[in-house]
Amino acid sequence: MKKEQNKIEFISASAGTGKTHTLMSDLFNVLSSNEVRPTGVMAVTFTEKAAAELGQRVRQRLLEGGRADLAQMIETARIGTVHGVCARLLTEFAYEAGLSPSQRVLGEDEGPALFRQTLTELLTPERLAILGPLASRMSLDSNTIIALASDMAKSARGNDITPEQVKAAASDSRALITRVFPSKGSANLTQEMTIAIGAFFTLWPEPAQTTKKAIDAYNKLINFKNDLANKADAWKDWISMAKTDFGAKANDSGTAIKEIAARVCAHPNLHSDLAMFIEQVHELAALTMNKFAEKKRKLGLIDYQDMEQQTLHLLDCPEVQESLRTQIDLLMVDEFQDTNPVQLAIFLKLSAFCPRTIFVGDLKQSIFRFRGADITLIQAILNDVATKSSKILSDNYRSRPELVEFTSTIFEAAFLRDGIAPETVRVQAKKNYQTKLPPLSVWWHPKKKDDSATAIAMEIRRLLDSKVKVTDRLTSELREILPCDIGILVRTNPNIALMSAALRKVGIETSDLGSTLCEFPETALLCAL
Repeated sequence: MKKEQNKIEFISASAGTGKTHTLMSDLFNVLSSNEVRPTGVMAVTFTEKAAAELGQRVRQRLLEGGRADLAQMIETARIGTVHGVCARLLTEFAYEAGLSPSQRVLGEDEGPALFRQTLTELLTPERLAILGPLASRMSLDSNTIIALASDMAKSARGNDITPEQVKAAASDSRALITRVFPSKGSANLTQEMTIAIGAFFTLWPEPAQTTKKAIDAYNKLINFKNDLANKADAWKDWISMAKTDFGAKANDSGTAIKEIAARVCAHPNLHSDLAMFIEQVHELAALTMNKFAEKKRKLGLIDYQDMEQQTLHLLDCPEVQESLRTQIDLLMVDEFQDTNPVQLAIFLKLSAFCPRTIFVGDLKQSIFRFRGADITLIQAILNDVATKSSKILSDNYRSRPELVEFTSTIFEAAFLRDGIAPETVRVQAKKNYQTKLPPLSVWWHPKKKDDSATAIAMEIRRLLDSKVKVTDRLTSELREILPCDIGILVRTNPNIALMSAALRKVGIETSDLGSTLCEFPETALLCAL
């Protein structure tokens, strides 16, 4: 195990520190020195565009270095997204994986749509008849329970957990509830509450006081009494009754009601509802997973998570392992911080088959936790396997020194809470950027969106009219500021239209990157042909 750990290197690359250049240079060096065969390279990038760019830049560098033979052979390298590499492995070892070569991979939108359709089909009237009242008693919308089941199914698939394991996990959840909540009582608290409320209204057939507070509490108790009689009481109502102030005159009379309500966590019916809630979520998640898999099998389809799971299991095959040991010389993984647990397991297994592995990423930029990326898990893995072989790219070539210093100072403290060391956060500016623009300024503007857009547009107009000098990114020479030098970030897409309209009013044309594909003039032209 120690031998495998020493093979893994981690490059910490903050934004603008030359990550792509470093990857390309490392790849060029090992190829030109014949340490690695072009066919033995497996490089995983986050997007197809990044994969194409890496391959193109390495090819260009090899040509410039007089290695046309290697430049031509780089086409044989496995360079692509994680799903592209998985697809290639599954195709190459289809027999070992027991897969049909005629399977079609669902598109990025097709998979989730088919999953939602599958879940909807399971929401029969009988199941909804259970979920509706249960959700009401738990003060939830039935759609919330359905969404929890959906999230559980997605999370389980993203962690290679089977439907059977999901269903079995319900017992662990129930056990956790048992530890957190008081033991289930044997008393019939609903009956006790009904009697206590009856006694209260016998003493006080009318509100004891005419204050708004007393009248509101009295009416609240009437509604609670009616809900109890109709078996429509929600558990939050019990909690609320325990805190009710019935007014100075009637408060002592309401003591019994509040004491019974305060014992709600031991109510047998609450424990039953919690158990049913857990069972329904786990059962619906497991059923959805099974039916989704069955539907895909019948249609000859797989989705991205299937590809990951099948690849993970494929790598356990001894014949595949032996073959890959002879094929892979170098494994490179870009944007490592955004890998999910299954992808991480795939990369760790692949790293055991090759002499050298390089993980490249920036823990600060982990933005795909909603897709299952677990920064805590990734940190633990890096601490375990890459501590002695880490490199930090600490020179920033993208931003001006003042902004680099400002962000480093702010983020050092912010990311320390996530366990990210300051030395991986702070970078030094290497860009010689000349301008009289301040590195940071604050524009105060009205709260209304329309007024805010107008105010920002006017400030930008004044900035452009000032003809302040900036450094051209291509020529590195000073020139007057242009509209293309300015970028505007807004919180939502609707704000883009407001901002663009305000800018056009002051004579500034815009390029709206938030527009949909169909709204671009080029798309309209193609549709007209």
